Amino acid sequence: MKDEKNKSLLKYGGYASAMTAVVVIVAIVLNMVASQLNIKFDLTNNKLYSISEDTVTLLQGLTEDVNIYSVYADGEEMPIVTEILDKYASSSKHITVENVDPYKNPQFTAKYVENGEPVSVGSVVVSSAKGYKIISESDLADVYVNQSTGESYMQGIKLESVLTGVIRSLTSGESNAIYALTGHNEVTVCDGLRTELEYGGYSLKDLNLLTETKIPTDCNILLINAPTTDITDSESKLIREYMDNGGSVFITLAIVLDKMPNLDSLLANYGVSDSKKMVIEGNADYVYQQNPYYIVPQLSAENPISARLSETKTSAFIPFSVAIDTLDVVRSTVKISSFVATSPYAYSKALDKMSSYEKEETDQEGPFNLGVAITDTDKAGNEAGVKLVVFGAETVMENDINAIVNGGNFGLVMNAFDWLMGKDTLSRSKSLGVEDYLQLTQSKAIAIMCVSVILIPLIILMAGLAVVIRRKNR
Repeated sequence: MKDEKNKSLLKYGGYASAMTAVVVIVAIVLNMVASQLNIKFDLTNNKLYSISEDTVTLLQGLTEDVNIYSVYADGEEMPIVTEILDKYASSSKHITVENVDPYKNPQFTAKYVENGEPVSVGSVVVSSAKGYKIISESDLADVYVNQSTGESYMQGIKLESVLTGVIRSLTSGESNAIYALTGHNEVTVCDGLRTELEYGGYSLKDLNLLTETKIPTDCNILLINAPTTDITDSESKLIREYMDNGGSVFITLAIVLDKMPNLDSLLANYGVSDSKKMVIEGNADYVYQQNPYYIVPQLSAENPISARLSETKTSAFIPFSVAIDTLDVVRSTVKISSFVATSPYAYSKALDKMSSYEKEETDQEGPFNLGVAITDTDKAGNEAGVKLVVFGAETVMENDINAIVNGGNFGLVMNAFDWLMGKDTLSRSKSLGVEDYLQLTQSKAIAIMCVSVILIPLIILMAGLAVVIRRKNR
């Protein structure tokens, strides 16, 4: 009887061992197949090694070839860059990707030159039949500078947002001109945003309408960035004529006590006004560092400027903003859409009466608009022929502020420019913090293998043996 039990136990044990062997073999085969087919899964929380649907859609719609070259010495490629570029290549038959060793191919670096400088190690070159663009190594990452210590460190990778813009710009063959108004103490556009604009296919030029007699015919967008003195009557007339003829304008408001009748009249013509009131956020979930002036606003999922950013849960940061009011009476052709707003718990204080940030009975209650998009019918009768974007603060365009939200502000601003131009807006995936990278070290890889190949099958085997033994002992 005992021999029969032992034989039975050996039979069941052999069956369990066979099943374990099958599990191991299947796991090995699956890994081999995945390796051969280049099947990979992005397990990072922020999808570090993935590209957005917007990028994939753009790539699949290409009708001309684009060559992308990473410039690294052989064996010294940056893995994250290689991985993302491979995603581009696999998304379109018109994309080819290649790494070029500049030391072995000096003729390559001599071929691609910008501003008199040849392409450098660590750069990415994008080339098409219509030209090429060099993305420098410094523009592949967000670098944060600690103002108190002066130390700098890499905060994240922003390759996709830059590369997608370059591909779209190159394949379209267009260069859109933005003219920034000067002469009223406007804020100068920071270097970081200038670079984003350049990669996105925009040129940025200054325009002083006190000395010029008209807005240039190649002006696609007029930028009025936080003026602290009013525009003149003649400037107002030129800007109105420009807009009536289908011109697009981008305005940011400054914190100014003095009234600016001409600028206020221009805004009123399109149904909005500068409230002259500082916005204070009353909901702690929408502020940064517990400062009620440091507003992390809500981004509309309905407006095309902010919809993609809202979907990807990208944050914006707009400190020290005034509220943008909507007038009670607006002509029927004007359409106003808020794309950046506070929570309902926000309140605002008149700039000339502020004594503290504590809420008082005289304060106006929210929610408030911090960013609006406006359309109107132009003189030729084209519906939405006139476009206007207004932000309640120019801080949305500052480098240091943008770095706090890993590129979210510049993504919002770039989408606003694209909307003004009638382009499809992008998700502009934010810079992804290096601290969030999935660090799969060799020890972790060994641990995962031990768990999946040895421990789990062993548990299954032991459980099977336990069942067999219990049944035989009944």
